[in-house]
Amino acid sequence: MVRERPPMTFEEYEIKETFVEKYTRRIKENPFLSLGLLGLSGMLVAGGLRYKKLRADGMSPSIFLINLRVAAQGMVAGALALGLVAQAISENTEPKDKSTTQS
Repeated sequence: MVRERPPMTFEEYEIKETFVEKYTRRIKENPFLSLGLLGLSGMLVAGGLRYKKLRADGMSPSIFLINLRVAAQGMVAGALALGLVAQAISENTEPKDKSTTQS
């Protein structure tokens, strides 16, 4: 999505932000990143729960962790790619500025 305000200036960085304020600002700037982080967290929780069944499946722990890492990275990359597509669509479908269309 298109940013509603410009990036923070150096003076704004000097002001101390709490964790909640910083995270809500980041969500507003890039909502698909938070979606990717949520997917990453879900993947890690699901991987932790599946780790118990690891021995019954006959898979070695190193292979399981490699597969889990690839799946988690895919969740984040997919969310960022969706964000880029949504931003490109929103930029191309915005109405043109009236001052540029009138001659």
